[in-house]
Amino acid sequence: MITKGIAGRRNGKVKGVVIHNDAGSNAANTAFYRGYVTNNNAANGFAHWYVASDDILQMEDEANMAWHTANADGNANFIGIEACQSMGNLAQFLNNEKRAIKLAAEVLKRHGLQPNTSTVRLHNTFSYTACPHRSQEQHGAGNATQAYFINEIKKQMGGSTPAPSKPEPSKHKTHDQTVAASPEIGRAHV
Repeated sequence: MITKGIAGRRNGKVKGVVIHNDAGSNAANTAFYRGYVTNNNAANGFAHWYVASDDILQMEDEANMAWHTANADGNANFIGIEACQSMGNLAQFLNNEKRAIKLAAEVLKRHGLQPNTSTVRLHNTFSYTACPHRSQEQHGAGNATQAYFINEIKKQMGGSTPAPSKPEPSKHKTHDQTVAASPEIGRAHV
């Protein structure tokens, strides 16, 4: 690992994942992030995973915290996943996002978690930021993007949201059957 536990060891179980969008161009591949975090102050922020067009880079062991949410709970309890190259080519970014979603499903499964609004979070639910800006442009702001991620992660885990069931066709009852099935109501006394 590149950051080698610099943010500290996780004290409890992982609560979920946070999906981020970097602010990188097409050139912000895994080699770029490996060099950036190695050559700069990691305290400025880093996630556990970086998903770019060339590869997936694990920056930190999942047993350790990462500085990825600007929030104590988020940093201590959630695995950060960056969908990279968000300022570059849209098709490339969407492919990275798709792979980040697949990785999120693997992380949740590894930690025995099911995808829901508590376990799949957006960066901007922890602190004031536009992140995940490009995902929200594509899938809708706030809850819409979170719902999209949850649904896609469920598909990756083999359990998509079930379609609503169709109502049974009604069977017509006779007048006497309807009256007999109706609850008795009190009669007014005069």
